Amino acid sequence: MAKFADEFIIGANYWPRNHGIEMWKEWNYDEIKSEFIEAKSLGINVMRINLFWEDFQPKPDVISEEAVKKFDELIKICHEVDMKIAPTFFVGHMSGENWDVPWREGRNIYSDSFMLRYQIKLVRFFAERYKDESAILFWDLSNEPDNYVKAESRHDAWLWNYVLSNEIKKYDKNRPVTLGIHQASLLTDNNFYPEDMQEGNDFLCMHAYPIYTDTCIDPVNSIRSTYMAPFASKLTQAMGG
Repeated sequence: MAKFADEFIIGANYWPRNHGIEMWKEWNYDEIKSEFIEAKSLGINVMRINLFWEDFQPKPDVISEEAVKKFDELIKICHEVDMKIAPTFFVGHMSGENWDVPWREGRNIYSDSFMLRYQIKLVRFFAERYKDESAILFWDLSNEPDNYVKAESRHDAWLWNYVLSNEIKKYDKNRPVTLGIHQASLLTDNNFYPEDMQEGNDFLCMHAYPIYTDTCIDPVNSIRSTYMAPFASKLTQAMGG
């Protein structure tokens, strides 16, 4: 898309090597800045930053001032290092593990009106506060959310994606919004279909891993496995119109 036309993007999904998902609880400015400098030296110019849900929204109606202050410090690092970021909301899943917010209490995040109300609250806060922040390249709604909570229908998944995407765009009219879907959207009936997600998203984002699919039985450095990710991305693009 035109937003990305001026620069070739090489990105990474970032957690600090010594803290992982405890990044925000164990915040270390100097370590993170050092790792951003290291990433920059390797040619990386965008970091996907995961806003661990319980850290930023410990209660439905509370957005953590402490976590936001740390995010502001991260923005400062971005300007010092010349790094862009892609903040990602509602991280309940990452690399095979799930983490819940204690106040969900079994509610479905896609269809429950209580959950929708307070998810809107979080994205609205960030979109309003950071709408003019040049370090932010785009917004990502979540990471493979169907691994965390199943959508009961494709219509629930569509509604959740559409409502949250448009809530962000209401306040930030300059940055694209996407959702990190994965190969299950191509291979299973997980209800997060590319053709539905494109109605809310400005571009589609596919996570495709040869080691997580039976269609790639060869070693990860084989031709078939190597081309699995670009093939899945092209297929996603075609399905999304």
